[in-house]
Amino acid sequence: MNKHLIVIGTVVLLLAVGLSGCVENSNNNDDDTSNLKFEETILGTWTKIEIEGNYTYKIVYRFFSNSSFFSGLWDASSESYNMSLWGTYSISNERLYLNVEDVFPSNSVHKYSFTDDGKSFIFYYEDEVNFDVLTKE
Repeated sequence: MNKHLIVIGTVVLLLAVGLSGCVENSNNNDDDTSNLKFEETILGTWTKIEIEGNYTYKIVYRFFSNSSFFSGLWDASSESYNMSLWGTYSISNERLYLNVEDVFPSNSVHKYSFTDDGKSFIFYYEDEVNFDVLTKE
């Protein structure tokens, strides 16, 4: 009976050690996983409403799965965009890179984060201090 317990104990110990190695290996890909989660989470339309005096407008960002984005300033009174940009985005080193190839090409790099529920997108300006909080539509 003791021999059976020793064999069973050894097998359990080896399985535990073997499985802990598998768990540890899967955690080594956190950077790839966080980029993938970000790419999935950012897709869609994000907005922020601003009111200045009698003027109400909405900041709009739309991120698409083909790595393109749209950004615009929606004027509620005229029901049209006062300004809009199209470009591409990429993700690297926990930063969002926005590239606009227009009459005035520009590139910008932004820190970002999401709330735990994924309903708010904190979009930092390039100074990494000031930010906008956008909500998912």
